[in-house]
Amino acid sequence: NKQSLTEVAKRLKVHPVTLSRQFPRYYNCNIGEYLRQLRIERAVSLLSKKSISIADIAEHCGFSEASNFIRCFKKQKGITPEAYRKMI
Repeated sequence: NKQSLTEVAKRLKVHPVTLSRQFPRYYNCNIGEYLRQLRIERAVSLLSKKSISIADIAEHCGFSEASNFIRCFKKQKGITPEAYRKMI
């Protein structure tokens, strides 16, 4: 479930600009980075289920393409999802 800044701001009942400016003060990253981190953590839990393909995990976690998921995963975890899956 991919969420936009506007959707998150609406849920929190604040203006998107306010959320965008205040968020890094508390989380040391912008909201987009934070949401990507959450999606990667969701993917980590799914990687233990070897019957689910990497592409399906990427789609389930809100990535538009598997290649984008793999790039984000590697940036955050230091290894590819496939390499991570082999380690667990």
